[in-house]
Amino acid sequence: ELVYVNNARAVISNTACNFSAYTFFNDKQGIAAAMQKELNRKFGDSLGAYVEALQISNVELPDVFQEAIVTSISTKQNITRSQRYLENMQVTFAQRVMVAEQELTQTVAIANGTAKSRLEAAAASATITAQTVSAEMVAFLNLSQALGMTPSQTLDYLWWDELEAGKDTAKDFLVGINPAAFVNQK
Repeated sequence: ELVYVNNARAVISNTACNFSAYTFFNDKQGIAAAMQKELNRKFGDSLGAYVEALQISNVELPDVFQEAIVTSISTKQNITRSQRYLENMQVTFAQRVMVAEQELTQTVAIANGTAKSRLEAAAASATITAQTVSAEMVAFLNLSQALGMTPSQTLDYLWWDELEAGKDTAKDFLVGINPAAFVNQK
């Protein structure tokens, strides 16, 4: 029995040297399978035995090495967390860019609509003014012809008519006085 135990210790120790300590934390089953394979090769060749199952239940490492492994695992978790955060921020940034682009498109569409609306309103106002002036010209032409007025008399009539129409809101007019000669005293 001591022969089996000593051979098993030697084979397990030699096989364990082929793996990193980190692997002992992450792939115990794979290491156990490799150890079982080596034990069966050794036992089958020289001892006539077969190992049916092998399980690694406890891994003992020096405290400093154990702390280094835990620190390494913690660091890898922090890196993974930071990478996930970066990916989340990239998605958030991409969403904000899409929102900004949509708001840009919307703002441009509203601005274009407003500009076209104002252009149409200005064109309509210009058309109304042109039609009103044209109608007034025809009316005054007909009036001056019907009354036998000269163009100068028609202009005088228009001038006084406009002054009378705006007398409540218009400023005072001094006709025939040079504006530079007027002195305002308060």
